[in-house]
Amino acid sequence: MINFWPSTAALYCGLLALGLGTAHAQASHPEQRSLERGKEIALLAKKELGGQLQQAMANGGPTTAVEFCNENALTITRSLSEQTGAEVSRVSDRPRNPKNQAAKAELAYIAEAKLLLAANEPVKPLITDKDDHAVGFYPIVTNGLCLQCHGQEGTDISADTLKIIDARYPNDEATGYSLNELRGVFVVSMPKR
Repeated sequence: MINFWPSTAALYCGLLALGLGTAHAQASHPEQRSLERGKEIALLAKKELGGQLQQAMANGGPTTAVEFCNENALTITRSLSEQTGAEVSRVSDRPRNPKNQAAKAELAYIAEAKLLLAANEPVKPLITDKDDHAVGFYPIVTNGLCLQCHGQEGTDISADTLKIIDARYPNDEATGYSLNELRGVFVVSMPKR
């Protein structure tokens, strides 16, 4: 299994390691087409969110990045949804923003992905059907950059950053992560073609 993005090239934890394998199914297979289309959309989300977040980090470090995400992340994903014609979201079983709480099917995928990661197994995306849509789940795995806002309080996350997190996200559940843990999932819901 080849990672969708090598972790060294990741710009942002929320956009890292979607883990799409290189299995070459027939291009005419509808599930494979949906998997590839979802991958393209997730790459676009990575580019948009990751590039802007990297700029925020360069301008002011993790505190500025937290403020940027609080003010812009949902707007950016909504804009991408309009641009692509697919619903794009990021969800987690431990969300920072309650609007990113994973639903039942997403929680099942997250639980399975965590088991695979704990066993040092690759986590692959999943395509499911929901009514007339194909729904793709793409794993988001933490790297060192992620830990500045999602790692251990007092070691990875500075006191200043934690203060901003507490102010912007009073119900935050998204700290305490270590390297190579599942942080969440990109969900791409696409009309079937």
